[in-house]
Amino acid sequence: MLVPALGATAIPSRIIYSERPPYKSTTLPSLPQPRQEHSVAALNGRIYMVGGILGDVSLSPGDLASGFPNITNTATMQYFDTQRRHWQDASALPVKINHGNIATLNEKLYMLGGLSGDNLVSWDSLNSSFVYDPTRDKWSSIASIPLGLARGASAVGVYGDEIYLAGGKWSNLGAHYFDRMSD
Repeated sequence: MLVPALGATAIPSRIIYSERPPYKSTTLPSLPQPRQEHSVAALNGRIYMVGGILGDVSLSPGDLASGFPNITNTATMQYFDTQRRHWQDASALPVKINHGNIATLNEKLYMLGGLSGDNLVSWDSLNSSFVYDPTRDKWSSIASIPLGLARGASAVGVYGDEIYLAGGKWSNLGAHYFDRMSD
């Protein structure tokens, strides 16, 4: 079972980022909405934050048995414009998701599955996949991940014109990992 770190909360914090050398860190405006377990991708001078969990997942007596009822998944998407230095709302993902597998490819964002469910103990993988076109501010459905391969919380990488998912989680019944990759 996945259990958040003791005392983990979704608090409004500031994001720190580094620019090109000399890598000077800068404090940015606060996140528009506290969340965690979200997906992040950069595209065309924007840092996109997609989905995640809203609410407090601090451990309290009885929380494990109740499945952390004070949290909810979200489909919300916002981006930080690095030139204007402010947060902006964008079109929400068509499904509520946490631990989404996001990648940037060919000037678009790809969300290839993730986890969803009513509470912490009922998360299951989604095989739904979507592509986001920032010029139209629109998500569109694309081919689903094949049955048995859907997962969330994967390591995501792009090589050439392909997106790779490695590892991840199928459900809260346990983590499953691929231990072999081929060309």
